[in-house]
Amino acid sequence: MTVASERDRRMEANLGALAAVQRPVAERLCRPVLDGHLSVSADGSLQVQHHNRVLELGLPSGERDELVASVEPDQDVLLFGAGEPELVVRLLAAGNRVTLWDRDLAVIRHAFYTVELHDALLGGSLRVLMGVDLLDALEHRDRFAFVAHPIQMALYRAESFLWETGLPSR
Repeated sequence: MTVASERDRRMEANLGALAAVQRPVAERLCRPVLDGHLSVSADGSLQVQHHNRVLELGLPSGERDELVASVEPDQDVLLFGAGEPELVVRLLAAGNRVTLWDRDLAVIRHAFYTVELHDALLGGSLRVLMGVDLLDALEHRDRFAFVAHPIQMALYRAESFLWETGLPSR
């Protein structure tokens, strides 16, 4: 099997599982989206063009280890940013239930092409939220351990501020 067909197989399995458990999210993920700001480095990690700079979203293994160790096993985790797909895998392997959020649908698509998530989606240990869906998670933010991709935390300043401060009163 070629690398491209393996990536396509992962995407198809992951998207099929997402459609089975979160159909509206899967439909949104299938809509056209611009991805010219993303590239993949020689080692396979995601890069994002931000203004005049290219930022590497892949994390060193030590940093992934620290992020995973920052939460107890069997916790509900909100993972803020999908730029390091291996982080999702590691949190799930530690026994956590993960809600993955990202503003950028193209970044979530990259994760779906990169790692096997279909079993976790079908088993209920992984949920996916995109964009404005963060507001749904904010209503229950006290139940989540918060794990943030460090670069995406800085890129998504408005959303990270909203998560830190909570929903304003009506």
